Amino acid sequence: MEIALRAPALPPPPSARPPVVALTPREVAGLHEELLAYQREFAALCRRAEQRRWALKYTEGQLLPLERKSIAPMADALDGGNVPAMQQFIGVGRWDDAAVLAKHQHLVAETLGAGDTGVLIVDGCDFPTQGAQSVGVARQYCGPRGKVAHGQARVVACDASARGYALVDRRL
Repeated sequence: MEIALRAPALPPPPSARPPVVALTPREVAGLHEELLAYQREFAALCRRAEQRRWALKYTEGQLLPLERKSIAPMADALDGGNVPAMQQFIGVGRWDDAAVLAKHQHLVAETLGAGDTGVLIVDGCDFPTQGAQSVGVARQYCGPRGKVAHGQARVVACDASARGYALVDRRL
């Protein structure tokens, strides 16, 4: 007599679950003034007015409850969205990545800093991908899929305290 053993069903990985907090386009619009204030923190790091405009649009797009957060769906969902302009901003736009990251880290420390009670979390973070056009994409172990598949493997650093948490650095 054979006994078939069945593994318990596991919940889908976080990347396949719906977001815990999903903002509606109306809620994103309600955050517009806060987004503008946040963008002003980085304005000096943008070389052109167009960069500032598309940085704001890209951020707004990231906040929308879209199934895919690639350029075309975001641009199509945004008022004044423009696929080629957003692609140019992300693909060939010039900015000083180190300066943007340093400014972000300063704002995180200012906002979430909790003295000796905060922690830095460093962890691997895999992302499944399709195709091989992105940097670092290869057939490698991909945690969200639980097997070897096309994906990117990253290491992320997060700051966490009683005030909240934020991504503070990343590497492929």
